[in-house]
Amino acid sequence: MGAPPSTLLAAAALLALVGGRALPVEPPASRRLLGEVMGPHHFERCPGVTDHLRISAMDFDPDPVKPDAELRVAIAGTLDREVDGGAAKLTVSYYGVPLAIVAFDICKQFGIVCPKKAGTPFNGRISYHVPTIPLSGVTLDVQIDVTDAKGAQISCIKTQACLLYTSPSPRD
Repeated sequence: MGAPPSTLLAAAALLALVGGRALPVEPPASRRLLGEVMGPHHFERCPGVTDHLRISAMDFDPDPVKPDAELRVAIAGTLDREVDGGAAKLTVSYYGVPLAIVAFDICKQFGIVCPKKAGTPFNGRISYHVPTIPLSGVTLDVQIDVTDAKGAQISCIKTQACLLYTSPSPRD
């Protein structure tokens, strides 16, 4: 029994992109992270999951995402229940194949001061060093699952990120 068709499709797409030229991608207008101006990065709530964080805005910096660079993700919302701890799991996939899964403590690494009472706004931030990936001009699927201290899911959002490799400047 071989690999599932979705895995074969993803592998074929990766090989085609690595062996061929990547598509050019126009970067969006510049913007600043939370605390100043929030950029409009589109996201959706995961079906069947109640968003107790009531996430209202999300931003990536840089956007498009660059390999071998620090990616900062900012999320803003207003809690509809008290949060005293938990975890956020960031999953990055390409054609359904997970490329990275990173876990963050929401009170220590996400920027939420715990405990946080219901009805209070928050500005959460996570940073991740994107490894060197031989892909450019591709769209990656991103999902952030958030659980409370007891492991119950309290939020889930999905978005997409464009990966854009920028070549170093030619040297004189």
